[in-house]
Amino acid sequence: MLTKLRWLLFPISMVYGLMTVIRNFLFDLEIFKRKKFSVKLIGVGNLSMGGTGKSIVVDYLIKQLHKKENIGVLSRGYKRITKGYVLAKSNDNPQTIGDEPFQFHSKYSNISVAISENRANGISELEKSNLQTIILDDVFQHRWVKPNKLILTTTFQRPYFKDYIFPVGNLREFAIGSNRADIILVTKCPNQLTTETKKLFLKKIKPRLHQKIYFTKLSYPSKVYDHQKKTYPLETLKHQKIKLITGIVDPNPLIEHLKSIELQIAPLPFPDHHHYTKSDFSQISLENESIVTTEKDFYKLIQVLNPNKVFYLPVRLEFFSTKDASDFLNQLSIPND
Repeated sequence: MLTKLRWLLFPISMVYGLMTVIRNFLFDLEIFKRKKFSVKLIGVGNLSMGGTGKSIVVDYLIKQLHKKENIGVLSRGYKRITKGYVLAKSNDNPQTIGDEPFQFHSKYSNISVAISENRANGISELEKSNLQTIILDDVFQHRWVKPNKLILTTTFQRPYFKDYIFPVGNLREFAIGSNRADIILVTKCPNQLTTETKKLFLKKIKPRLHQKIYFTKLSYPSKVYDHQKKTYPLETLKHQKIKLITGIVDPNPLIEHLKSIELQIAPLPFPDHHHYTKSDFSQISLENESIVTTEKDFYKLIQVLNPNKVFYLPVRLEFFSTKDASDFLNQLSIPND
């Protein structure tokens, strides 16, 4: 029913799509000027409204860089209650800077995490910290700045070439926008991916000569973490009732993973970037249940639930070969240890 209703909005999609085409055309003609910066900029984004694993890619880049360079991350801070430029500090929380920036800020104490709707202004402010590299989160449509490298994420299950412009589909612009990417990361691939399947996928992407394509999958550790960063083997949760709380676009990969290791989970999904309140959990009995959640949701949940009952399972980006991982980092001029 929802799909049929969306198709009724096709004329609106065409108008919206035409507006994005005109905007991109003005940037391509340099009528709209993009600002260049002396600091190295790595941009990560997508064509869709979300759910492509973009933040997992940002986390991967931080992990590769934060011990080698003085780096920063600049994000919009979706659904935050603050406005303008904010440099994350110790007293910030998911509400003041956004859930994903807060995750990066909490996880990596030696990097600068900043929030700004105006990316050019945010970069100018971060440059004052003498950073070597700034990772731009969700920047694909923010064309007022010019990254040194631009990474596009798209899922294996619903790639942009199978999707439609919003509101019929979930694309922010027509699929031709993918031509701006230097690197296309195909995310959330099945664990077993044949060479033939990759070839068929590449034929549909039709990459430009300047573009590099990499296939990646999600990887989960065999342990969960608590609020003190202590770890517990997933095996210890096998005989417990577990409520799986998620506030992400697509919780299915996590659900399938936990079921594959025979955990007794009861999924409780919420909308992406959900701000949790105590009333959300009236159906949870913390005396008899443990909570497992995503790393992003964890920092919000422990503000309203007993931290001793909440555990998070990180998710990681994984390439199908060390050669691909090394080549990807080389494309970004990142030293590969």
